Amino acid sequence: MKVSKKAEHELVPLEENASFTVREFKLPRFTSPWHLHSECEITLILSGRGKRFVGDSVSGFSAGDLVMIGEGLPHYWCSSDSVKEKAHSIVIQFKNNCLGEGFFDRPEMKPIKNLQARCRRGIRFQGKARELIPAKLLAMRKASGFQRIQGFLAILDILAKSKDYRFLASEGFLAVADGWRDKRISKACQFVFDNLTEPISLGAVARTAGMHKDAFCRFFRKMTGQTLFEFINNTRVGHACALLIDTDMNITEACYASGFNNLSNFNRRFKITKGMTPKQFRKIIAAP
Repeated sequence: MKVSKKAEHELVPLEENASFTVREFKLPRFTSPWHLHSECEITLILSGRGKRFVGDSVSGFSAGDLVMIGEGLPHYWCSSDSVKEKAHSIVIQFKNNCLGEGFFDRPEMKPIKNLQARCRRGIRFQGKARELIPAKLLAMRKASGFQRIQGFLAILDILAKSKDYRFLASEGFLAVADGWRDKRISKACQFVFDNLTEPISLGAVARTAGMHKDAFCRFFRKMTGQTLFEFINNTRVGHACALLIDTDMNITEACYASGFNNLSNFNRRFKITKGMTPKQFRKIIAAP
């Protein structure tokens, strides 16, 4: 699962005479790099499968996946190499002041204002919201004028009222999120993602960032609040979780497929990160 090593701050193109952007993507595969932008983003996957990286979260995605990403939160979707299915998605991107300064500060907008705060960690929606939103997002492709604003607010209202959701990035990641905006950090993270199942040396990552090893270690910890190897291990655990959820791999297979070189270290890191063993995790996700 290789993607471009160029991490970037994406400049979202604003549609002419529009307050926010609605885009539909039909591509052979999802290959967007590790990136962030100043806009909130609502993404619906219509077809395609692969891995979704949001902050320090790694999960599988497939058709129907509905996610809201807050401003400044790094993310990318990457198609699985084995999947022949076309990548098709609809995305709304908007600034929090897109309808005017203070619009969402009004009392009637409080639930949406709270949604904007919550989505800074990234949110995956399920249940009723995932049933109602696709038709409304599809209608947004051709909506204009008042109907466009009305449809946009209706989508935000449904998401704001939804109780069936889970956060993606951890609170710890959010606390140091500003550090991930740095291009050197982004390039280092992209290198880790692209080589997750291979041995990763400090020297190789530091060279990617264009820095000396010692300076890079200090810089990475200062900017992200964790060491490089904590980040690598946490990301590998996230990848293992996706494998345990989305495949029939047993725990040992998921261990080695995520880049760990022994089972005991994997079990220990998994429990530190998730608060449970891989066996307990699989039992929970297998429950009806």
